[in-house]
Amino acid sequence: MHTIHARNVNDAFVTGMKLLYDEGIERESRAGTVLEYPTCVATVYDKPWERVLFNPVRDANPFFHLMESLWMLRGQRDVGTVVRYNKRMDDYSDDGEIFHGAYGYRWRNHFSQDYRVLDQLKIIIRRLGRDPDDRRCVLQMWDATYDLNVNKVDVPCNTHVYFKIRYNSHNLAFLHMTVCCRSNDIIWGAYGANAVHFSMLHQYVADCLDIEMGPYIQISDSFHAYKDIFNDKVCGMEESSELYDGFTHTRFKIPRSLDAADAMLYRAPFYKELIEPMTKAWSHWKDGEWQSAFDTIKSKMLIEDWQQACLAWLERRAPNE
Repeated sequence: MHTIHARNVNDAFVTGMKLLYDEGIERESRAGTVLEYPTCVATVYDKPWERVLFNPVRDANPFFHLMESLWMLRGQRDVGTVVRYNKRMDDYSDDGEIFHGAYGYRWRNHFSQDYRVLDQLKIIIRRLGRDPDDRRCVLQMWDATYDLNVNKVDVPCNTHVYFKIRYNSHNLAFLHMTVCCRSNDIIWGAYGANAVHFSMLHQYVADCLDIEMGPYIQISDSFHAYKDIFNDKVCGMEESSELYDGFTHTRFKIPRSLDAADAMLYRAPFYKELIEPMTKAWSHWKDGEWQSAFDTIKSKMLIEDWQQACLAWLERRAPNE
């Protein structure tokens, strides 16, 4: 196994791309030629809350990534919510209504026990709250009954997550998280969507326990990139981690309840400083109201890394005048 130690996703993206450039091996897959590292790769994030990828060549959509994370934490699987932020998502649904392998739904609604829905997140949070030494907090996404021998367009790539609490030399508790992935496209998956989705999951569990986030480890069994896309993006391997050194307000607390019907959600700083301005700015942009979109982000979105990413993403799409 090869291990990448990174401060954040920006470091990991550059290091992972260089790793495939230097040592990737061409092989065929059902979706085309890939460059794949010969063994599995573990990416260790020291600061997983620094989750926003700024690389302009990768051009990650911050609106989509954050809103999809919220959709996951709510345990949803409908197409309508996420297709609003990325119309291509419809291609990953078999019926245009739901996603077969939606992670959040698997976390909170897919499995059952004694004929009752099993909310794995609630159970894990409760177990770790009662026993910080618990080593049985495994979050499951892969279900052999539904996934092992089926022909679906959306089968979970990430299969399991392990949580544990460990203490530093000052006896402060930190939540460690390890994510296992069977097939990881490093451009669109590992260092695109996954770094946001799973660090938000990591933070949600840590915030519910009122402890800090420890390291996030992503184990990628097939660490790869599609060759044509890789060749297009490899020229953009520039360092951008230092952007985080200039931010003063990037941390926030995720409320335990993310239910849209819960009035407390709308009073939380997480919602007022990040989610609300993001949804409003997106609506302005979709309606062609460019200036209103920019103004909303600049004046209302107080979480600086997301503000910077949203402004840059819109600027790359702004009409030339």
